[in-house]
Amino acid sequence: MHIFNNVLKTPKCPDPRARWRWKLPRVKVINNHDFYCSIVKGRSVLHVGCAGHKEMVDIRMHNNTFLHKKLMPYAKITHGVDINKEAIEYLKEKYNINNIFYSDITQGDQPVELLKFYDIILVPEVVEHVLDVGIFLKSIKKFMSAQSVLLISVPNSFKIHNTLTTLRGYEEVNPDHKYCFSYSTLKGLMETAGFTVDRWYVTLYGNKINGLFKRLFIKINPWFADGIIVQCRTNTEQFVK
Repeated sequence: MHIFNNVLKTPKCPDPRARWRWKLPRVKVINNHDFYCSIVKGRSVLHVGCAGHKEMVDIRMHNNTFLHKKLMPYAKITHGVDINKEAIEYLKEKYNINNIFYSDITQGDQPVELLKFYDIILVPEVVEHVLDVGIFLKSIKKFMSAQSVLLISVPNSFKIHNTLTTLRGYEEVNPDHKYCFSYSTLKGLMETAGFTVDRWYVTLYGNKINGLFKRLFIKINPWFADGIIVQCRTNTEQFVK
């Protein structure tokens, strides 16, 4: 470390860490559910992680924030998969949602009801829970054609809430999260996994009261937002035989 510091002080040797500084692109703040519903109109959709936690199902149904149900009136075909078998069965029995399937997409056999390819692959707030993200993303590719669009959303590691919580001496994170993502780490992950990034969006979570406070910071820089959404497609080279 001492040698490295000496190198940094040498005028003829620029700081190599400057190459690690990424310019944040201009980004639009969106309502994530409204955005998803608009982009799936008339298209076939595979919703990965469609069920979530069983104990949250009734709450989200009551608040009209259960995403899979909101997608169904808009999409031409809506299929969902989730590894939470209990939540899948509960949704089928209580809410009569039958286009969802218990499945781990990283495994070989998949439900016969699933299509070969989908127009839209939607993966909201899932990647941060997955231990082997590389295998997970490779498995998603199996459902994508050259025209398919992949939408992945993750919590933003630099959201203003995290900064304020840290100032109070705490770190607030879901214990099931394996990773924290930012613009540069998510971009690097997707490109390394063989995807081309087309667009970025950011979104806010929470109620309108704390949302108002957040928006003051969002006006300064949208990258203080709660969540990041990346829109990707597979690299076309993989389809060239």
